[in-house]
Amino acid sequence: MWRDVIRYLTVAMLALTPPALAQETPPAPPVPPSAPNRTEPVPLNLNRFVPSAEERTVAFFSALFPDCSSKGEIVGRITTKPQHGGINLPQLNSFPFYGPNSLMVGCNTKKVLGIGIAYKSDADYFGEDHASILLIFPDGTASQLNLLLLVR
Repeated sequence: MWRDVIRYLTVAMLALTPPALAQETPPAPPVPPSAPNRTEPVPLNLNRFVPSAEERTVAFFSALFPDCSSKGEIVGRITTKPQHGGINLPQLNSFPFYGPNSLMVGCNTKKVLGIGIAYKSDADYFGEDHASILLIFPDGTASQLNLLLLVR
């Protein structure tokens, strides 16, 4: 009988305890997504067709503010040289390319300063060539540009 009275009183006390005083286990914090690898730049793979023994600009990169003014110079470092030709990284004025849904699409009609990537194959070479370039942007971000050059 005393057990029934104690059980009743315990249940009554828990029912009257304000939620702020109740001993509840707080929910577990959400597990953060795994952190990106901060030691490697973002990879960017490009395939380009180029005529044999003719220098061609195969890519152009710029860093722009929303008003289309330059954020600053992009620095390029050749990390893997092509085996059958040469790469140049000239600073040049050209047109950027932003996708149709980008807020920056208006900049596509204005020439801006950026870095070009120019390739020229050895004379009479036909086939595949490869090169890698580290691009360091003014805001401290970087991309590893991996080029597959299809020389025809």
